Amino acid sequence: MVAVLADVNGLSYYPRVVDRADRRGIGVAATGAEGTSRDLLILHPHTGEVLAYEAAHATGSGWQVATYVLFLGHGHAARRWWEPPSPARPVPPLQRRLYPRPQQHWLQTSTQPCEIPPYPKPGARR
Repeated sequence: MVAVLADVNGLSYYPRVVDRADRRGIGVAATGAEGTSRDLLILHPHTGEVLAYEAAHATGSGWQVATYVLFLGHGHAARRWWEPPSPARPVPPLQRRLYPRPQQHWLQTSTQPCEIPPYPKPGARR
């Protein structure tokens, strides 16, 4: 990858750069047409992995960093975010039947209806 970038016109190559995590790498920079902006990519010297990215603009005292991205780790995903998940595995049948269970409910009633005492008359004593 670095060999391909080295042949592109308008790119600057820096063989020894250090990112903000103190890792050594190779720098490849592209400067804007007016010379007022610069994008710097820091790559691992052996694997070509991206270690850091920096976007800066020119000031009277040098380059002023506007954006800095530090890549500290990476991983692997089983699928891309836009891909649907794989179909779910079928659920194995249960060995014993759990539901519905036959249940018995007993309703017990008395032979006599409930007796409700009459309300006392207003002003009557108990």
